[in-house]
Amino acid sequence: MKLKNEFLIIFILSIVISFMVILMLFKSISSIALNQEIHKASQITKIIYYYRMYLTKVVAKHNNFSDLTCSPAYATNQVLKMFNKDEKITIRQVSDRYRNIADKPNKDELKAINFFKKNKAKEYCKVDKRNNVIEYAYPLYIQKNCMKCHGIPYKDVPAKLYHFLVKKYGNRAFNYKIGDLRGIVYIKMPYTEVKQKVNNLIYTIVSLVILLLIGLFIVLYYLYYKIEHDINVFSEYFNDDEKAKKYKLIKNKLHYLEFEFLKKSINKTLKKLRNLQSILVQRLNLNPLTHLLSRNKFFEDTASHKYPLAIFNIDKFKEINNFYGVEIGDLLIKKVAKRFVKLSKKYNFRIYHLNIDEFGLAFREKIFSKEGFKIIIRKILQELEKSYKIDETVINIKFRVGISYMFKDATEAIIASDYAKDVNKDIVFCSDIETVGGKYKENIEMFNKLKWALENDKIVPYFQGLVDRDKKIVKYEALVRMIDENGKVISPFFFLDIAKQMRLYKDITKIMIQKSFEKFNNKKEGVSINLTLEDLESTSIKAFIQEKLKEYNVNVTFEVVENENVKDMNKIKEFLNEVKEKAKIYIDDFGSGYANFDYLLKLGADGVKIDGSLVKNILTDEDSEIIIKLVIEFAKQKNIDVVAEYVGNEEIFEKLKSLGVDYFQGHYFCKPEPFPKELNEI
Repeated sequence: MKLKNEFLIIFILSIVISFMVILMLFKSISSIALNQEIHKASQITKIIYYYRMYLTKVVAKHNNFSDLTCSPAYATNQVLKMFNKDEKITIRQVSDRYRNIADKPNKDELKAINFFKKNKAKEYCKVDKRNNVIEYAYPLYIQKNCMKCHGIPYKDVPAKLYHFLVKKYGNRAFNYKIGDLRGIVYIKMPYTEVKQKVNNLIYTIVSLVILLLIGLFIVLYYLYYKIEHDINVFSEYFNDDEKAKKYKLIKNKLHYLEFEFLKKSINKTLKKLRNLQSILVQRLNLNPLTHLLSRNKFFEDTASHKYPLAIFNIDKFKEINNFYGVEIGDLLIKKVAKRFVKLSKKYNFRIYHLNIDEFGLAFREKIFSKEGFKIIIRKILQELEKSYKIDETVINIKFRVGISYMFKDATEAIIASDYAKDVNKDIVFCSDIETVGGKYKENIEMFNKLKWALENDKIVPYFQGLVDRDKKIVKYEALVRMIDENGKVISPFFFLDIAKQMRLYKDITKIMIQKSFEKFNNKKEGVSINLTLEDLESTSIKAFIQEKLKEYNVNVTFEVVENENVKDMNKIKEFLNEVKEKAKIYIDDFGSGYANFDYLLKLGADGVKIDGSLVKNILTDEDSEIIIKLVIEFAKQKNIDVVAEYVGNEEIFEKLKSLGVDYFQGHYFCKPEPFPKELNEI
């Protein structure tokens, strides 16, 4: 479809460009033709002008007074009649001070005369496009030779000549000076025929262009059809999963050499893939060290297994590998694999090499009792745990075994194997550790939920208000929540530790910062966001925070929780000093855990948040009250804010208020919610 659209665009562009070229040609040819007609008029007027000037010079030398004296005007008019007759044009010499009534100017000629009187121009030209007429005029200025007939009587004009002219034409056209406008040679010529010739030429060009465009359309359509066919050959091949899996060679005949070349290249690659396919399948399904069936094959084969499964894990193999070296470790694993193969025939199981130190057993027959199966496993262990001799080295190893006896599930067996290592037991049945096994399964399920939530934008902030001493909300704390596939809201208590273990915590931190900044952009109310010191050690998190502080206008407070595993406090302090230009820094959970006054001073915090365990017990625990008083007194001396969280009732609120706490947070005032309605209305 894209190819078709591209060809269509090419064709449309060709039409548009052709139209523009024709339009430009029409304008250019019309302009050239019109200029040629104007030039023709100019040449005619100049011929007449020079002819008249010649007669004027002849008359100036003639002393007899007769009709010859007026021959310049008379002879010129006779010549003009010839032009008017032959060229279908109107040529006149006229003057506003005419002697002969035939030389009286009309309205258009008078306009030309007035133009020359106002402008000392060499020519006058006007194109009347409505009537398809060119008007052209050439000025006749008085020269020295003209003064004999048009100058001052008795001075320039001899008396006899003067009386002769007055008697013949009347007392007109005297008293001129050299340089005065005597009259004009005026031409009025149609250019309809020229215009028609131009139009005919353009019609011919348009016809040729249309024929070319039709030819272009046919060529493009033909090319599109053939290219589409060749492309479809490849498309149909690669869209067919079965063909792709079998790497079937492309045999269709193609139209173009380029596609044939591509087909040959693809087929060459497909042949290599077909040769490598068996090797790849073998590597996927076989462990490269022992050539036993792989972990992938184990999960594939046991998806609906009917009989017990067992996972054998070599205890502390990493230490053996480190002590003896990788080469000895690999030889040991090969010897273990050989024993498994030998035992598989005796006890009727299929053996899989899952990881370097882990083997899976899928039994092929029903074993009627759990105790009977345990006896079989112990017999296998007895054989496996006999000494191994590699060169001159004797190595003794122990195994941990996890068994899925009831449910015949590979995951159950792995859980049991991990639990065996945790509790230091040789053999563990998954059914015997329902609580712990359930916990493992819960963690896996929660991890899957967390992955789904991240992929589907279901990690969201809830916001809980912080109030001042008058119970007025001044800011909100962003609290992370996860929405599962059923729309259930899940507390961070259930998924944050898993997120940290699975290295997803940074993604959650970025989501909370991004969504909180979006919600509170350009709002007067502030928002608090929790950060760990591990966050502040992360280069990507620090860069993300700086980027968002530049992008958004948010009144933000970062609540930092200390951790004893922090490596470089100086770099964290340096970063916090940079962001303090646009954000406040609070110490969270102050008064318990690792948080202390030295830590508060190091980070240069703007406020502290008293740990909730102290706040909840303030009315019943004297030590809690003493610690809170110390924190408040220290904070007041350093001029930093004090926030109390987990305020659950009026009595605790009043107590904390009397001690000097600045801000309060807890269910007594408001619960966390997706986004406060009152802020949505702003």
